[in-house]
Amino acid sequence: MSLLTAATSLVNFGQRQLDRLVPPESRQKVYARVQDFAAERPLLFSFIVVQAVVSVMPVFLFLSFLCFLIFLAATAALLFSVFWTMIAIFILVPALGITTSIGLFLWSMGLAAFFTARTGFTGLRRIAAAPEPQKRGRDLDEVDGASPPVEPTDSSSSSFPLSWTNVDGQDIKQENGAENKQTVLAHPDAGSDLDALET
Repeated sequence: MSLLTAATSLVNFGQRQLDRLVPPESRQKVYARVQDFAAERPLLFSFIVVQAVVSVMPVFLFLSFLCFLIFLAATAALLFSVFWTMIAIFILVPALGITTSIGLFLWSMGLAAFFTARTGFTGLRRIAAAPEPQKRGRDLDEVDGASPPVEPTDSSSSSFPLSWTNVDGQDIKQENGAENKQTVLAHPDAGSDLDALET
């Protein structure tokens, strides 16, 4: 591709973009007005043209510098922002790790305290709901199903010549209708081979 072909393509591209921005009809009207102005006031028109040609280079350089400055400022601001953003991220990540650990610790402590309190409260409710044990006696024996306590008696009050202990007394009726007291005796010696006697 030759240089002339590239220049022609560039001019055609510019022409198409200009036609898109300003239609040819509008441009034709502007050209007609400029020609009329140049014919009517040639001195003023020549002054404006000379000033425009001479001033176009500084204005172009100023606009180029302004665009470069804006680009440089935008790039520097972007790099500055990225730099400090990365530093903030390097500070934020450990801080979030620490705060997450603290939050997890506090949550687990609260959960453990809740379950401990609930277990203790349930235990206290069970203790409060349990029937109160009655005083020692036959009522306590009926509740617990245990045998009554053995109370030792004086050997002199026993009807048997040996020293026996009255374990339990129950009233029974015999065939003749008389009530007799049945006494179950236990031998005082744990190793004795004597059996319990009934009278």
